[in-house]
Amino acid sequence: MSKPTIVFVDLSNVLFYSYYASLKTKKSFKSTVLDKLSRINNAIVPDEMYLAKDCPRHTIWRNDHIDNYKGTRCNKGKKEIKEHFTSFYESYNGPYKFLELERTEADDIIGIMVKKLHETHKLFVISADNDYLQLADMCEIYEVCYTGIKKKNVTASGKQLLLEKIILGDTSDNIPKIMKNIGKKTINSLFETHGYDHVLSLAKNDESFEKNRLLIDMD
Repeated sequence: MSKPTIVFVDLSNVLFYSYYASLKTKKSFKSTVLDKLSRINNAIVPDEMYLAKDCPRHTIWRNDHIDNYKGTRCNKGKKEIKEHFTSFYESYNGPYKFLELERTEADDIIGIMVKKLHETHKLFVISADNDYLQLADMCEIYEVCYTGIKKKNVTASGKQLLLEKIILGDTSDNIPKIMKNIGKKTINSLFETHGYDHVLSLAKNDESFEKNRLLIDMD
């Protein structure tokens, strides 16, 4: 018996893509979003599809653990984009349900659901955000594109990609790297020559390891 299929859409990611796509095509923002959602559904034909929403940025729980979280992001056009997002949230009456939690970002919500359901369901995540690569062993990850969706390139196991990100940090979220003198190429070389457990033991020796793990791991 085949497993039931669920799609989790990182709604903010799709909305951002649709906003800039609508500027190029001159189509309305809402119609562009609805077209993208329809293309996602038609490509996978799931039993269920959910739209995960981000909480307001200033309420995110990570703000309790890091100063200026996401503070490095460009704010150009932010007010107009926010107005489009709000308008969509308020006017949407389509077939897909929103998923939202107080103080919680969409990737955390999706991470929780994937870890809870991956053994009993076939799961798909729709987002261009590389944060989701840590879930690669439990679901298939796609991103929206002009023609519909395309599969994300997954280069290693989910746990290895998670550890890599904990070490390298996330400049877009203003999360600094640990093990300051090690870059992506060196980390990948260490994984190849010494294995995951060796790299993990090195990373755990850094005093910032647990903080970065808390901020990055969808656990």
